Amino acid sequence: MLDRKESEAIKKELISHIEKNFPEDKKDFAKSQILSMEDKRLEEFLEENGIRLNTEKKDDREDSSCIFCLIASNKIRSYPLKEDENAIAVLEINPLSKGHTIIIPKKHIPLSEKIPSSVSSFIKELTERIKDNLNPERIEVMLSNIEGHGIINLIPVYGKEINKERKKADIKELEEVKELLSSSQKEKVIKKSKKKKVTLINTNKEKSIWLPKRIP
Repeated sequence: MLDRKESEAIKKELISHIEKNFPEDKKDFAKSQILSMEDKRLEEFLEENGIRLNTEKKDDREDSSCIFCLIASNKIRSYPLKEDENAIAVLEINPLSKGHTIIIPKKHIPLSEKIPSSVSSFIKELTERIKDNLNPERIEVMLSNIEGHGIINLIPVYGKEINKERKKADIKELEEVKELLSSSQKEKVIKKSKKKKVTLINTNKEKSIWLPKRIP
């Protein structure tokens, strides 16, 4: 069960998402719905939207209002693919394409155009897993700074262009993709093929809109 502090922090983040992503004529109603939720209903709402809370772990967060800090500190359960003391990589629950992965440094700081060395191994390992198991045409690597927290998006591209429309992934599909990309999976024989292109695009803007839309 959420405590009052956690509830207020999550509501604050949801309100921020509404302000940035909702049409003007729907913002007030959506915000009123979030603000009126009791703690129990808020937890149910997060569950319904594929965000499963882990209430067992009570360690401190760097920023209690940041959804990425919540994920990185395991306050919100996710679909993790790799984790160490510096970062965690999880599947995006509102992906632009199948296998869309976000790498979240555990420090609540913005990223410059230079990728931190602490997460470079994540990018290399996960792009290889995605290429070997999902066979995209290429993988776009995009840096974003959202609410002061820098993240790296790995977006598989299966056609000529990135799909611009986010869609909430089915839980079963996320579980299947997680299984495919999991490090615990036995290694497959990699077929000989030409190397896939990995392109770095810097979208380093404080008001980047690569924000997962986590409310209806």
